[in-house]
Amino acid sequence: MRYILFLLLFLSCTTTQRNFSSLNDSKTALAPCPKSPNCVSSTALKKKKKLSPLIIKTKTPVAIHQLDSIIQTFPKITLISKSENHLHYTFKTKLGGFTDDVEFLFDESNKLIHFRSASRAGWSDAGANKRRMKKIAKAWTKLNK
Repeated sequence: MRYILFLLLFLSCTTTQRNFSSLNDSKTALAPCPKSPNCVSSTALKKKKKLSPLIIKTKTPVAIHQLDSIIQTFPKITLISKSENHLHYTFKTKLGGFTDDVEFLFDESNKLIHFRSASRAGWSDAGANKRRMKKIAKAWTKLNK
């Protein structure tokens, strides 16, 4: 009986997934980057963590599809959630298999896509999040000339 209770407790703990989305409760803004250097965002206040948002030149549903097609070209990605104004992916790093959360918030009224890319664990990511977001931004700009 003890074994069964232990097994049930273990399985309930290991199958529960934590919500790593940085979307606020009203679903209108992404959370700020933490103090650690392993995060970049288009809404960051610190210059080292800030990158420009992506510019939308189409209707939001089309932009969501275009951005998803860009993301799908990257290795080791998983789509976590998708809505009419938000995409959330995880990326696994090549070395160590660390998980990074990458989110996009589509601001239709301002024709912008805000994003946040952050490591789940550790202090430094050796610039991996910034490099990834620059690659995504370059592909986005090329697609939307």
